[in-house]
Amino acid sequence: IDVLGVEISPDLKQARVYWCLPRVLDLKGLPSSKLEEVVRRMQKILDERGGKIQGIVHSRLRAYYPPKLKWVAAEHVSKDLKRGVSLEKGKKKWI
Repeated sequence: IDVLGVEISPDLKQARVYWCLPRVLDLKGLPSSKLEEVVRRMQKILDERGGKIQGIVHSRLRAYYPPKLKWVAAEHVSKDLKRGVSLEKGKKKWI
């Protein structure tokens, strides 16, 4: 996967990691239903096994309470993300 960006909650206890399928894959020929299935499967894998990645992040951070990572599928790179604006417009509540 490609990680597009990360948003961290104000209390630094949670983080959303925005990801997409690698751009090197030629996905334009796939029907949208197949593409959605691939994204759903990858999301399921990240939800189930993302703890290993989180463990690496925790081992490299010097914070006492490293953030809990939540994986969020994003369809494209947003210019807004580079300016620090959420991909989930208007959503300010951290769950």
